[in-house]
Amino acid sequence: MATNFARSPRAVTGSILALVMASVAASAAATDDVPSPAHWSIEIVSGVVAGAPSTMRFVVEARRDLAAGDVVEIFPPLCAPFAAAQWSPPHLAAEGGVAATGPGRVVSDDSVRLSTIPWPAEPLCYEIRGKLERLPLGIRAELLEPLPAGRRFEILYGDPGPSADGRAVAQAFPEPDVPFRARWRSGDETIELERTGPPLSVGRRSPARLHVSGPADAEPGIEFRCRVAALDEGGFPAARRAESLAVRARHESGAVAGSIRLDPGEDPCVTLATFSLDRTGLWWIGAEAEGVSSGFDLPVRIAAESPRERLVFGDLHWHSNRSDGSRSPADGYHYARDVVGLDFTARTDHDVHHQFPCLDGAKWPEVVADARAWTVPGEFVVIPAYEWTSGRGHLCVYFRTDPGAMYSVLDYGTPEALWAVLDPANVITIPHHPAGVRQPPWNWRHFDPAFVRALEIYSNKGNAEVVDANWAPPLFGSDRPRVAACRRGTAQSAWSQGRDCAVVASTDNHAATPGNPVAWRGDMDWQGWAGSGLAAARVPALTREALWDAIHAGATYGTTGPRVRLELVAEGKGTDRVVTAHVVGADDLETVELVGIPRQGEQPFPTVATATAGRHPRVRSLTWSAPDESPWRGVYLRVIQEDGEMAWSSPLFFASEAGVN
Repeated sequence: MATNFARSPRAVTGSILALVMASVAASAAATDDVPSPAHWSIEIVSGVVAGAPSTMRFVVEARRDLAAGDVVEIFPPLCAPFAAAQWSPPHLAAEGGVAATGPGRVVSDDSVRLSTIPWPAEPLCYEIRGKLERLPLGIRAELLEPLPAGRRFEILYGDPGPSADGRAVAQAFPEPDVPFRARWRSGDETIELERTGPPLSVGRRSPARLHVSGPADAEPGIEFRCRVAALDEGGFPAARRAESLAVRARHESGAVAGSIRLDPGEDPCVTLATFSLDRTGLWWIGAEAEGVSSGFDLPVRIAAESPRERLVFGDLHWHSNRSDGSRSPADGYHYARDVVGLDFTARTDHDVHHQFPCLDGAKWPEVVADARAWTVPGEFVVIPAYEWTSGRGHLCVYFRTDPGAMYSVLDYGTPEALWAVLDPANVITIPHHPAGVRQPPWNWRHFDPAFVRALEIYSNKGNAEVVDANWAPPLFGSDRPRVAACRRGTAQSAWSQGRDCAVVASTDNHAATPGNPVAWRGDMDWQGWAGSGLAAARVPALTREALWDAIHAGATYGTTGPRVRLELVAEGKGTDRVVTAHVVGADDLETVELVGIPRQGEQPFPTVATATAGRHPRVRSLTWSAPDESPWRGVYLRVIQEDGEMAWSSPLFFASEAGVN
């Protein structure tokens, strides 16, 4: 049975794309009982691998006589609102009499007239028009002569052409199934064409990077298991496990672990490594394979007694195709748990995006149900959450127990209005990418210590500690008001104003790959310029409630991706406190600085102590006593590894109304 295109729009990645496709199909007028005039299929000429060149043939066969002037339109899928992640925009093999070059060449026979379909001028909001204009166009084929029933014509998308560069580059995100769409137009009548065969499958790419994950703490002599994931150059699961894989475990003394058994993991890209770590102390677990980057090492502490608290790592900020990302929530949870081995995560799809609704009361139950379904206490925890998306800045909202409702910016348009309807015993709100630059910076005049218990000091939007440090986001050099607003949104600006809160870091990933350790760069300019991000927490048990309580209490820190071990504690009272710090890097450490937080005002944040290099290049400690009449009302740690990766502790405030210690 043919389907009315207007009544059955394709499943698109977020409300922006839904709006676009709805506007493209606005003139559809067929009814559900109209038989399909044709069916179409896709023949793969060369394999379709994410981010790689390919060629495919669209075959359209008439089921009834079609008239000259009838039109078939074909649309590549929109997998995410990133131009660099899309299929190559189709273009004609000859435009203006000149042979066109570049990926995405389209050719057909003389029975049809080819053209491309631009995105509609309206309705597109000003902020996203430039992004959508760079997404793939559609292919329009007008019949120049009647096409009898049973006859067909073909369109080649990705024709190599005389320069051999015309093959179409497949979308960069390896979606499990890709819904190309085609429709037939005749006058005012528009019908989606029936399709033969399954949806086009986009294959994974070859391994480019290894990622090791596993418990941060263990007891000696027990069977220790970690996972080694082979990722492609974008951090997505690779097509296979890495060949000639070797897993190594080296003790701080230089000793190495003995026999290591390798077994297949849950995902085709994952290898499980099992061995025994029989010495107490620090170990670093890494992996090597020929032609593949080794990625981060995993620091592990082996103690004779089980620690009172467990160190866990997760990603509290990522998006799926339920808002402005790509790939499904299930893809994201699988990646987090089974590929990169996170301990916890929270999907934070937008309530609205550029004023278009995403999550709402009808879709919110899926978030809550997913959190229940994917959570296994002690193994993997999902916190129900969403991103409150305002022109005043973005807050991610996290629930300790199952929430009854979500509260959208459409109904609660200020942070104060949102906080007024939330329960501080069940909700934390975290300002994300507060330094802004490519999103609205956070204005720290909006602050409620009952809800704002932490800020996001790092994501793929860059470093929000300050705007001119390592991993800092790019600034608009001549846009002085914008730069000033970004500076006012930083973590140091918050603390200098008495907005005392802890820190976390997360990816703000838009490809349903939470915990992705690989930086997306280049043309994906608005998604982020640097690194990944992880939140670390110390919990008595791996449960949703314990994680929420850890964030609320400030028992968290953030890294740019590696699983750095970081401890900052104080003894004593007031400014008589003695502060000690201990850091274990995933790579050799460059600097470990204790940074002072001024008592008041927009003062510089100086380094008050620096850890000196010890006997091991990946381990540093320091002790600092607050001087009499100290000008610092608190301190925090800033860690930089020799590879440039960073970590930040939550601050220790000597006297804080917010209670963060």
